[in-house]
This record gives sequence, structure tokens and C-alpha cells, in this order.
Amino acid sequence: MVRRILQGGNPIGMSSREIYEAIHAQYPDEKVPAPPPFVVQPGMKGKYGRPAKPMPEPPHREHPIRSLK
Repeated sequence: MVRRILQGGNPIGMSSREIYEAIHAQYPDEKVPAPPPFVVQPGMKGKYGRPAKPMPEPPHREHPIRSLK
């Protein structure tokens, strides 16, 4: 999908945010099975032994390009 976006338009100077938005504009209905949600279990440890923090869900969970990260 990224290659099609870059080949079809003006790839020079496009930021990653512009590429992400163009993909979701051109392919809004693409779906793949979503990964299971991450659940923080009691007793889980995060970085440096701190308690693990729950993370927010990606904005487009079932789209192949879920988020910018």
C-alpha cells in the first residue's frame, strides 16, 4: 500500500503523516484480523520492574496500517 501511494503521486517531500492519511483515504475498507488486545495482568512488570501500564488501542485496529508507530 505504501509503495502504491508513493508511486502514484509526488513522493518527494511527503511526510509519514501524509502517507498514513493518504493510505487511509485511498483504502478505507481494507481489513485484516486484529491482534488480540493486550491486557495487563496482575503482577506484570514493565520496564525497570515498574508495574505495567495499559496502552491505548491503535486508531484503526483492523486496518493493515494500524497507526504511525
